[in-house]
Amino acid sequence: MFTISELDEHIKKLCCE
Repeated sequence: MFTISELDEHIKKLCCE
């Protein structure tokens, strides 16, 4: 499972790329 922080980081990375 992912934590909110981990999910947030992944989303930001995907958005930034």
